[in-house]
Amino acid sequence: MTDLTTESESSYDADELGQYQSLSTSAVVALVLGLLSPIAFFSPLLAVVPGFVFAVALWALARIKGSEGRLLGTRLAYCGLVLAIVFGVASVTRTQIRVEILRRQANEIAEQWLSMLARGQAEEALGLMTSAAISKLRTPDEGDAMVPIATVPIFKAELGNAQLLRDPLAVTLMEMHQRGKETIFQSEGNQVVDLPKPRAVLYFKFPDFKFSDAKFSDAEAQDSLFMLSLVKTGRSPAVWLVETWKTEDVALP
Repeated sequence: MTDLTTESESSYDADELGQYQSLSTSAVVALVLGLLSPIAFFSPLLAVVPGFVFAVALWALARIKGSEGRLLGTRLAYCGLVLAIVFGVASVTRTQIRVEILRRQANEIAEQWLSMLARGQAEEALGLMTSAAISKLRTPDEGDAMVPIATVPIFKAELGNAQLLRDPLAVTLMEMHQRGKETIFQSEGNQVVDLPKPRAVLYFKFPDFKFSDAKFSDAEAQDSLFMLSLVKTGRSPAVWLVETWKTEDVALP
C-alpha cells in the first residue's frame, strides 16, 4: 500500500512540474521575425530589422535561462538569432556593393560630361544634364540683366550651348584641353545616397589652378576643388544626369 501511494505522489509531482513549463513567447517572436529578416534586402531603411531580431533573440535567451526551466524555446531563439546575423550581414554587404556600383556609374557619367565640356561639345553635354540644371543657365536679355534660360519663350539649342560654354567650369576645362592639361584628379570625400533616389556628390580638383584668379598658376602648385552633383533618373533605362556643379568655396566634407 505504501509503495502505491509513493508512486502516485511521484506521478502527481511530475504532472504538476510539467504544467509550469511553457513555450517562451519571445522565442517564438524572435523566430518569426528572423524569418522576415530578408525584407532588409528591399530597402536600406529596413536594414534595422535584423538588428531588432538580434536583440529580441538575445532577450528571449536571457529570459529562458533565468526561468529555471519554466520556459522552453531555446532552439527557436537561437534560430532567430542565426537568421538575424546571416541576413543582417548579407544586407549590409549588399548595400555597400550597391553604393560602390552607383558611385562608379556616377563617376563614369561625370567624366564623360567633363570631357564633353573640355572639347566644347555643349550639345552632347546638355544631353547629360537634368532639366533643372539646364534651366539654371542664364542668358542676357535686352536690358543686359541675366535671366534663366527656362524663362525664354522659345528655347533654342544654340542658346543653351552658348551659355553652357560660358560657364567658368567649361571655360577652365576648354583651357586645360588647349594647354594639354586634361588630367583631373578625383578627390576623397565622394558621397552616394540611395534614398529616396540615387544621388552622388563627386569632388574633383584641377592641378595648379585657382578659380578665384581664373588662370593657371605656373609659379605655385595649388589645386582647386570643384563639385558635381548627379542624380539617377527613374526613366527606363535609368541613367545618371548632372544636376548641379559648384566651383567656388568648395570644401571636402
